[in-house]
Amino acid sequence: MTRLSAAHWEIVEKYYPHYYSSPTITWIDILTRVLDGEAISPNDEKFIQGWNVAKELYRLEREVWRVAVRNREIPFNK
Repeated sequence: MTRLSAAHWEIVEKYYPHYYSSPTITWIDILTRVLDGEAISPNDEKFIQGWNVAKELYRLEREVWRVAVRNREIPFNK
């Protein structure tokens, strides 16, 4: 499963609604930290127990990518 590149994330950051307060973006960050071997909170560890982290991360990244691209294509001030 291919992850989004830095260039993709620039588009997501610009066009995904409420990027900085989105729970989906927060979960992507948490799951990315898990895959990178970084620490997450005990509560998050408990919550994701039994998840296929790579698969869920892939699904969430694709979801935010689709929304961002769709928003980028909507002309403003039309």
